[in-house]
Amino acid sequence: MPNNETNKRELNLFQKLAAITGEVGIIKKAGTNTEQHYTFIEYAAVAGRLRDLFSEYGIVVVPYMAKADKQVRTEFSSRSGAKGTAVLIDFTFVIYNADKPEEKFSVTWVGEAADYGDKATNKAATAALKYYLM
Repeated sequence: MPNNETNKRELNLFQKLAAITGEVGIIKKAGTNTEQHYTFIEYAAVAGRLRDLFSEYGIVVVPYMAKADKQVRTEFSSRSGAKGTAVLIDFTFVIYNADKPEEKFSVTWVGEAADYGDKATNKAATAALKYYLM
């Protein structure tokens, strides 16, 4: 494991990711869904912890969302008649070594979410990034 800033920044992309994986530790389920009664890992906990480590090691994650015509949207209604939208969107995350930008790879991931307002796409993006990072 690197022990100083210079060593961290000299690693190749995969060495950096391996070191980050070792440092991230356990992220606890601190979120609570009061309607369905379960706990979950909050996006802010994942993103916050990784943001610090990505900065230290020089890792950049750039998300790309599929164009609107490539997204699957389904209208639905609750038992009480409330109207909502469910979305399924492909995302591509490109992971770069900021110190050597030619070192990169990409991963395709799916974001899925439903909402009764106008936030289904935003929720799908957050879910895709959170679960990819985990």
